[in-house]
Amino acid sequence: MTNSQSIHSDTRLFDTVDASALDERLEALSHRRRRHVLQCLEEGRTPLTLAELANEVAKRDRDATQSGISAEEVEKVRVVLYHLHLPKLRDADLVAYDRENDSITLSSEIRRE
Repeated sequence: MTNSQSIHSDTRLFDTVDASALDERLEALSHRRRRHVLQCLEEGRTPLTLAELANEVAKRDRDATQSGISAEEVEKVRVVLYHLHLPKLRDADLVAYDRENDSITLSSEIRRE
C-alpha cells in the first residue's frame, strides 16, 4: 500500500464522525491520564470501580508496581478522575460511568469499533 492509499483509507474514518464530535474526542484523548483510563478499561477486566481504576491509573502514571504507590497518591488520582477526566471521557462518549453501581466501562460505541 502506498502512502497516498494509506492516507486516503485513513481519512474515511473521519467521514462518519461530525467535526464537533471528533474535536471532543481528540480533546478527551489529549491528556495522558485519560489515555491511561482507556488502556486500563481495554486491557483489564471490566467493569472497574472508581477505586480500582484510580489504583491502575496511578500505577501507570508512575510506571510503578502496587508497592510503589501510596494511598494518598491513589486518592488524588481518584478525585481527579471523578471530577475531571471521567466527565470528559463520558461527554466524548468514550466511557460509561454508572455512579450508582460504581461501574466504569468503555462505551458501547467504542466496544463496537
